[in-house]
Amino acid sequence: MITAAFILQDKPVRFLAATFIKTYGKTKKRKETSFPRFYFFDVGIARSIAQMTVPTETMTEYGTLFETYIAMELCAYTDYAGLDNTDITYYRTSDGKREVDFIIGDEAAIEVKSAKSVTDKHLANLRQLREEGIFSKYIVVSREESPRMLDDGILILPWKDFLNKLWSGEIITKQ
Repeated sequence: MITAAFILQDKPVRFLAATFIKTYGKTKKRKETSFPRFYFFDVGIARSIAQMTVPTETMTEYGTLFETYIAMELCAYTDYAGLDNTDITYYRTSDGKREVDFIIGDEAAIEVKSAKSVTDKHLANLRQLREEGIFSKYIVVSREESPRMLDDGILILPWKDFLNKLWSGEIITKQ
């Protein structure tokens, strides 16, 4: 975690903490890139400093903020559950055309979509990574109303269901 800090009454105060997530590097068929992603721990503070309005679901940044929320939940869970040896990474091909938002160890590939209805277009990157046959779980976290399992084994979960399963230990198992 990267943190900016200042001194207030002789005590360091941290703010704008950011987590960086590195790329996953164990694919068999494709070459991936190695640029880290950064997520602000508290996007509310960052947005306030930048004097930005509260986002609506029609704004392009809504999806980025939704993804950040899921990233922070994944980081919090792995920390609280004591999963120090579980890496949270992401997958991106070297040409930058394919990305999967989160890779949890060698266990799960998770794509986050702020859409209310997940379509084939939303699944393309996860399906390409699924061809590698590395992970036991392939999940799309979205704003859909109900969970559903696709014929190819990809599980689409509403974000609340995903968080319930995450915090009950059903998404990431202790190794």
